[in-house]
Amino acid sequence: SGSKAALAKSHLVQDAKLVLKDREAFNLLSSRLRPSFQSQEHQENYFFDGSNNELHSQGAHLRVRIAGGICTAVVKEHQGISDGSSIYWGRQVELTHTVFDEMLRSPSTFLDINSPVAQALKTKFNISNLHLIGSFTNTRSVFDWSSARSQKGLYIHLDHTVFPFGDRFEVEVPNIEVPLSDVIGELSEALNNLGIESYAGTDSKFNVLCSGL
Repeated sequence: SGSKAALAKSHLVQDAKLVLKDREAFNLLSSRLRPSFQSQEHQENYFFDGSNNELHSQGAHLRVRIAGGICTAVVKEHQGISDGSSIYWGRQVELTHTVFDEMLRSPSTFLDINSPVAQALKTKFNISNLHLIGSFTNTRSVFDWSSARSQKGLYIHLDHTVFPFGDRFEVEVPNIEVPLSDVIGELSEALNNLGIESYAGTDSKFNVLCSGL
């Protein structure tokens, strides 16, 4: 079928996001966080929409990501970023690399596979054809934020994203269960204490990609 339905899931995600001023700030934070380093992964991200931009017009997008040898497709709906907080509904499924390769050659073939993501595109968004919007790569370093007071078990994601038109550096804290403002405030305070300039993320990586194309 090309998808692994057992891994399909739909859930609400809450993340905190701050954008770093420049590469110098990124390098400084990387150095300070090094003792808490957990892992690093390289991501390839590809974005698709219907021939009439059905997803974009409804505040959604289809992303296919390859990371760690695993390929996943996710429909993100109603993503809003304000004052460094991100909330969205996500419906995700794992794909085989064969399906992904075929999708790059002919995007609409994705609609023929048996998966809840493809089904949602057809029934909820009335999409009959897909096309590739654009892509970017991202290198994500993960650090343990064991000193966080606002919530236990948090991790810091340090992202270096390469767009066709330039680089962007961000700090994200995923899987937040407490008020987002608590985490954003603590994260901002920590960066300020390190002398690292940042500002609240007001756009998703997808929106940054679209604005630069």
